Amino acid sequence: MTEQFEEQVSEQTLEKLLKKQEKQLFYSRLTAFTGVGVFVAVVIALVLVIPKVVTVLDEINEVATMAETTLTNADTTLTDISTMSTNVTMVCTEMETFLSENSETMSTAMEDISSIDFEGLNSAIQDLEDVVEPLANMMNVFN
Repeated sequence: MTEQFEEQVSEQTLEKLLKKQEKQLFYSRLTAFTGVGVFVAVVIALVLVIPKVVTVLDEINEVATMAETTLTNADTTLTDISTMSTNVTMVCTEMETFLSENSETMSTAMEDISSIDFEGLNSAIQDLEDVVEPLANMMNVFN
């Protein structure tokens, strides 16, 4: 009886072990298929997403290059404007100096012109003409 009992217990134990192994096999297969599914989904996602990411990165690089060029141009323009402003300031200062220096000269020249005796000058010119005319006539005779 003990042998029969032991044999029954052995058979029951083997059946339990077989059922456990079948469950383990089922769950192992399920895990393997799930892993493969996740792997395939990740590969598909990468195949679809990577080209778009590369395109976006290229566009970002182009925009950054254009922004850098724009900033360089703006910096150059600001430098040119600063130089132009300095030059305009210098020209204004020189013009002011020129006007202030020449205003005295112009004032003196106008005073000198206004002090000229035009009647006396006209009279002197007439007297010179009266003296030179007979000399000119005499010279014409020798020609």
